[in-house]
Amino acid sequence: MPRPTLKASFYNGWIRTATALPTTPGKGTVRYSDGTTVAVDTLGAQTAYDQMVNPRSGLCPTADDSGIGCDWLTITGARRVTTSLLTARGPAEVPAWSFTVQGLPDPLVRVAVAAVEPGDLEPVDLPSLPVDERQSLLTGQDVIGHTPTSLTVTLGSGACDTDLRAHVLETNDVVVVGGTALSPPSGQMCNSSLRLEEVTVPLEAELGDRPVVDAASGRPLLPRVLPQGAAPLR
Repeated sequence: MPRPTLKASFYNGWIRTATALPTTPGKGTVRYSDGTTVAVDTLGAQTAYDQMVNPRSGLCPTADDSGIGCDWLTITGARRVTTSLLTARGPAEVPAWSFTVQGLPDPLVRVAVAAVEPGDLEPVDLPSLPVDERQSLLTGQDVIGHTPTSLTVTLGSGACDTDLRAHVLETNDVVVVGGTALSPPSGQMCNSSLRLEEVTVPLEAELGDRPVVDAASGRPLLPRVLPQGAAPLR
């Protein structure tokens, strides 16, 4: 984002619209990498927007000692597009809404699918992570992005956990990610909030159409931020 204040505004919910957004739902198609398709109901832009943000009201807070304050992130329009994302069945092209944002060169893209049957994953052997009496197994939250040789995910840990370590297990059909951390000593006071940590793990082979699975729960991990440059709806 061009200004740190806009990034802070997005993650803190200081988002508004400058125009009415389309509210009418519709129909669309999810197209998987193996060529199969699924017909789905799609959301109106207003509903997709409501699911994307946690809007606040009132004045943005002024800059603090760091010099970073708040600046409204203003959406000026929306159009239907398709975009790619990871699913439990691998990559798929899905209907989405592209939101134009004042001051940003790229749009915010939000999936417009109301509901879709995820399909079944073949059972996998989850990795045996080294956990001693002070270590805890961390859960994967979502996928941030990937390159041909790496995968970036979010792990959830306790606020006072230390020595966070990411782990990855690859098979021909799936990539399993997880983490471990040292829990605080017994008796140490600590709040119960969840801390999110972005970690990058190396891949021995390109991700391709392999789903990414959480080592703690076995559930598929989906993207938190969708890719920019989505294609017009076809």
